[in-house]
This record gives sequence, C-alpha cells and structure tokens, in this order.
Amino acid sequence: PDEGSALDDVFALYNQTQKRKSYVMIAASILFWSSIAFDNLSFWTSNRKLRSVSVVMGRVVNFLGSLLVFASVILVGLPDYLEASHLDEICPYCGADFNRTVKYVAEFSIGLFFASLFTFQLLPVLMTIAPALVRASVLILIHPGLRGQDKTSALRMSILQKVIVVSSLLSFPITFVSMCIVNQHQKDVVVTILIILYWTLPPLTLYLGVHYSRTFQKYSILLFVYYMYNCVYVGLVLALASYSLQLDQFIQIVRNMLQSPSVWFGTTAQVFLCNVVISDLLYMTVF
Repeated sequence: PDEGSALDDVFALYNQTQKRKSYVMIAASILFWSSIAFDNLSFWTSNRKLRSVSVVMGRVVNFLGSLLVFASVILVGLPDYLEASHLDEICPYCGADFNRTVKYVAEFSIGLFFASLFTFQLLPVLMTIAPALVRASVLILIHPGLRGQDKTSALRMSILQKVIVVSSLLSFPITFVSMCIVNQHQKDVVVTILIILYWTLPPLTLYLGVHYSRTFQKYSILLFVYYMYNCVYVGLVLALASYSLQLDQFIQIVRNMLQSPSVWFGTTAQVFLCNVVISDLLYMTVF
C-alpha cells in the first residue's frame, strides 16, 4: 500500500542483502579473471619457477572465487528478517501468551517466505554437486589413456567406481532441507512422490551401471547408463519444477523470478561454475 506496511523494513533489508550479494559476486568475478591471467602466464612463460607459482596461484584464486560464489548464495538467508519487522513495536501488549503466539505465527510466515526464496536460489547449486562429481568420475573411468595395468591405476579406478556410487547418493543429504521446505510449502502428494523418486531413482540407475560394467569389464555400459542417469535426473527435476508451477501454492514472487532473464543467466552460470570447480577438485585429488 501507499502508506506502507509492517514488512517494508523486511524487504528493505532483503534488498540491501541482495546488493551485498552483488558486491560479493563482483569480487568473485575479479578472482576468476585473475585465475585466467595466471593460467595464461603459466602457459607463455619460460621460467620454470614462475610457471609453477602461476599454476598454484591460479588454482588458489579460482578456489577463493568459488567460495565467494557459494557465500553469495548463502548470504541472502543470514539476516534476521523477523527482527527487522519490529513486530514488538507495532503490536500492542495484549498478554504474554497472545504476544508469544503472534511472534510464533510471524516467525513461521516470514521464515517460510524467505526460506522459499533462499531455497529457490540455492537449489541449482545443491542439485548440481552430485551430477558434477558423477560426471567427472565417469569421464576419468572411460578415458582410454587412463586405464593402466599397474596397481596404482587399478586402485585409482576402483576408488572412482566407489566415488560414482557415493556421489549419486549425495543428492539426498545435500538437498534434504531444501526439498523438505518445497514439500512443506506445496503440500501435494505428486510433489512428494517426485521428490522421493529424485532421491532414489538416479542413484539406483547409476549403481546398476557400475555393477554391470564391472561384471562384464565394458566401460561402454557405464557410459550408456551415465547418459540414462542424466536423462532420469534432469527429467525428474523438470517434472518437479513444471508441476510446481501449476500449483496455486507456488508463491507469485518465485513465478516473477522465473520470468526474469537475469535469474536464468545467473542460475546457468552457477551450474556451469559448480561443474567446473568440482571437476577440477576431483582431478586434483585423483591425480
């Protein structure tokens, strides 16, 4: 309304946090550009010591930039939005029990609202972690130049096979809280079934692929099952998103965010960045 509302200070705090998030993202972009500069320097320089230092510095600033990106996503959920509403000043004292009830209702309503926004912004990154680890492990396993017959290579391949299975199971613990918020907000049986399938069907598909590729010693089976895993994973995510958009409980502000091109570009950038960083960390750990 024109005269304002009790939530004006809450949204002002939210907008201020969004500005801080933008500043953190700018700092992360500077670090990523610095990483590109260090990589180019390590490629073109003939000084062996400078090349070694440049490679290390490139990895360090790349890792710090990744931390800032993840921090920018979490930053939105840190402020105390209920305290910014000043409900104690707006609502007159009508008794201890009544005021306590009003505070609990306000905590639930405001908390659920901003938790939904926070979940929407964080879910793309959380849902990319497991497929990124699976992708990097599968690509290492199917690479013909990395299949040595020595004990070190055999141990490395055995570890990667276990990493694939464990990585596919990470979808449950990583997205548990976010999916619970989505399920609590939607309160629909189909949404609950899709979330359960999202947690169980992709890991089961990948486990069968690893099992049969190990049994028949054919990595082409693993590659086929990996493509099937991606189709099942992406299909369930799209089904969950498209079905949720049809429900009346889906808050309007999230609909507006989905219609904004900046949200799609930002989400795409976070997904690709998460893939690159996690793959890079796995390569560095294995090799």
